[in-house]
Amino acid sequence: MRVVLESNDGLQALLIPDDLSERIIISSELLPEGSEVGDVLEIEKQTDGNRRFRRLIDETEKRKNRVRSKREKLLKRKH
Repeated sequence: MRVVLESNDGLQALLIPDDLSERIIISSELLPEGSEVGDVLEIEKQTDGNRRFRRLIDETEKRKNRVRSKREKLLKRKH
């Protein structure tokens, strides 16, 4: 499952699933090193029942570029 890191206060992190299902709150310690708000993460279930979170750097960049492009188009529109 893919999620977006919405917020992180150092103790807890809020994740928003791509399918907009229930928000997920996890301990910040479970986040991959270097994670930042806005990052796209993949949740992988392990055989022992635990979850592993992996940063999807390319997907994060793709989404940021898409949003940037949309914003630029909106700013160029005439009012």
